[in-house]
Amino acid sequence: MSRKLLAFLLSELATIRIICRNGMCGAITEIPINRLADTMKANCCPVCRSPFCNQQLERPPNWLARLAEVLTGLQKTADLVDVEFVLPDNAEQPAAARNALAPTVTH
Repeated sequence: MSRKLLAFLLSELATIRIICRNGMCGAITEIPINRLADTMKANCCPVCRSPFCNQQLERPPNWLARLAEVLTGLQKTADLVDVEFVLPDNAEQPAAARNALAPTVTH
């Protein structure tokens, strides 16, 4: 059985979607990678202002700002190393086959 895969390189990534999981909001915000850290400084949903972290911590980490730092850093070194994301296209496979797929490692 052959499968279709969608693959893209980190160097090709320009925009990220942030999805608010606050039950009443559900906003989807598209942000260019190079503006992610500045846009997410408040560490909350830009629409409903719900926090994107555990507020009980003394200094809650801003995971989106850290993600922005890592993504832009890796994009700047794409001539030395690139990261490829591979997503299986499960739309054409029966449910049993989709559930049986295991991660593969290639060298």
